[in-house]
Amino acid sequence: MSALWLRVGIGMGLLASAGASGAAPKARPGRPEPSRVVLPPNAPPLISVTARSPEYLAVESRLAQFIRFLQAGRRARAVELLSRRVTPRERRALIEKRWLRKAQGRSRDFAQILFLPDLQIRTREKIQGDTVRLHVLPRVFARKRKDTPVGVYEVRMRREQGRWFVELHPT
Repeated sequence: MSALWLRVGIGMGLLASAGASGAAPKARPGRPEPSRVVLPPNAPPLISVTARSPEYLAVESRLAQFIRFLQAGRRARAVELLSRRVTPRERRALIEKRWLRKAQGRSRDFAQILFLPDLQIRTREKIQGDTVRLHVLPRVFARKRKDTPVGVYEVRMRREQGRWFVELHPT
């Protein structure tokens, strides 16, 4: 029995000395720490919300829901989250993919930010009456890719009938 424990102890010692301790890899001096987020190719987007109060969390979560529907191709569901101020023509353009569509290759349209797999939503200002503006931006480690738009996409949210709706218009 003691020989078995000796073998296990030696095996564990070899693993630890070989660097298989299970610890995360250390960043090299002068280089950023490697990202720990690895998303499968067809995973839903990872969207971080930054709100601290329940009122702002409801607004940011509603926008995150809109983005998830948009990225999943569920445009009819995304249209249901649009404000009444979005015209029927604009709604039809969204459903028919003439507006807010993922571009192939490089694009100068900042709406492409909505199609990134790793996003962050931040409230830009306090709620004023029935509106609030939010910023959608790529998270830090997503900005390193050359085909990723760098910037902030501003989205206005409007409270209608006690719920928050997205107010976006084609530019």
